Amino acid sequence: MEQHGAGSLKQRSEFWNPNTYTYRCLDETRRLWELQKSQQVYNLTSAQAATILGRIYFANGMDEMGWTTWTYALELAYRLELFAKVAEYKTEKDCVSRTLTAWGIFSQQAYKLTRPLFFPS
Repeated sequence: MEQHGAGSLKQRSEFWNPNTYTYRCLDETRRLWELQKSQQVYNLTSAQAATILGRIYFANGMDEMGWTTWTYALELAYRLELFAKVAEYKTEKDCVSRTLTAWGIFSQQAYKLTRPLFFPS
């Protein structure tokens, strides 16, 4: 949310204020996120978005939303088999995309997560 660094925007840190760009952006993002979840879309960009959204929620003190989103990111990673011991890739682009996404999700654990990890059965 680049609005935090824009000194010309008044009340830019008030993510709870419906008159700010941050609120509007997060509100629309949440709406699209819920739509995608309701349609059971499981793809790489969903896992990437969940990781980023979780970080945004944590940064804004919205830990409950952060944990919900982060748990879903991990669920998607497992559904997509991003942490599989042996992965099969169709193309080099697929290999790079999936590997970077897996490392991105994994690295977030070291940065923020202090709760036990979610491991689906």
